[in-house]
Amino acid sequence: MVVYAIGNKGREILERKGYTVKESYPEVIEEPTYAEAMLLSDKLLTSFAAGEIGEIYLAYTLQEHGEPRAEAVEASARGI
Repeated sequence: MVVYAIGNKGREILERKGYTVKESYPEVIEEPTYAEAMLLSDKLLTSFAAGEIGEIYLAYTLQEHGEPRAEAVEASARGI
């Protein structure tokens, strides 16, 4: 599993659970921009199209409940 963490909290939780974080973007969470999101999504979709990544998941924490959620992101080589 390859982990790209956005924000310190997510990175810390994943590392504590034994995951290796390949890349971390702690500053993005403070004031995320569309351009930053596009850079990361381009990187992930390029790796997916090259066969380096088989599935892409988006995991996040809901602030109002503090419950972790994970969702599969539909990624298809045709749609890239």
